[in-house]
Amino acid sequence: MKSPYTGGEVRLITEHQVVPFKQETFEMDVKTLECVDTGKRFTTGEMDDAFVDELHNLWRARHNMPTTEQLRAVREQLGLSLRQMSKLLGLGINQYRHYEAGELPTGSNLLLLRMLFNPVTLPQIIAMQAHLLPAKTIKALEKWIQGEHHTVSVSHTPLINEQSVREKPTLAAGSTRNSSTYYEGAGNTCIA
Repeated sequence: MKSPYTGGEVRLITEHQVVPFKQETFEMDVKTLECVDTGKRFTTGEMDDAFVDELHNLWRARHNMPTTEQLRAVREQLGLSLRQMSKLLGLGINQYRHYEAGELPTGSNLLLLRMLFNPVTLPQIIAMQAHLLPAKTIKALEKWIQGEHHTVSVSHTPLINEQSVREKPTLAAGSTRNSSTYYEGAGNTCIA
């Protein structure tokens, strides 16, 4: 690569920096290019994209944010469209699509997204929001809940513990509650 200032040589500089982002700070190695002739620093579009991706990944790791692949996998395992998933979570009609595309959520939406991977809260969300979904979708979700795969199986999902279900919830069109569900795991029993 040549310098945009003089057409001369450039050198790659990597510096460890504290970077502010979303009212927090993150330590990371930041790469820039320096014009050998002028000492002026610059970056390329590819370097900028890599910087933003790394910063977003650090934020996701700190906040235990599911990856875009995990969000897509849970939606597909539930058999929902992007719009249906947004509706299920009480989000704007296209919001889940943005999260699957890599947008970072606000605090409350981050909590909702993490709840999708919890075997206790996911059936509760489905039961509470069932009245918003078509009957065909409710039947498919009911089969999913009552099947062997009551937890979403996605590799490297944050905060998933293998748990067993003694009684599974049922959904009815127009219902907002489900039957009591008992989950056991890690020495705890939860009633949903």
